[in-house]
Amino acid sequence: MAVEIEFKTGVKLRSAHGLPHVWRMLEVAAETAENLANDTMVVTEGYRDARHPDDAHTWCLAFDLRIHNIQLEGSLARYNAAWAWVKRMRAVHQDPRYQFVVHGEGANAHIHMEFDPR
Repeated sequence: MAVEIEFKTGVKLRSAHGLPHVWRMLEVAAETAENLANDTMVVTEGYRDARHPDDAHTWCLAFDLRIHNIQLEGSLARYNAAWAWVKRMRAVHQDPRYQFVVHGEGANAHIHMEFDPR
């Protein structure tokens, strides 16, 4: 199934987000997404000013994805589906430099994905 990639209003991107190893994260996320409203994957964060010294968003090596548009009843079901999505992305990448995690709570829960070349 084809999934559209949409960027939340206000999401900032820099040219480095278009580098193949960075953009590939979005492609794999779209390829492995399931049960999304309107078959649309929403990117909620790209570039941002540093929140901590090791912030991959500042280096244009990270994206955050919305999980509240996973079409399942209840926040626990959506949270579990987000972890299943993370596992599918990890299985495709099979490279420890690509990191995927569900973090945040309640309305702030989301998937964080980054490329860490170190």
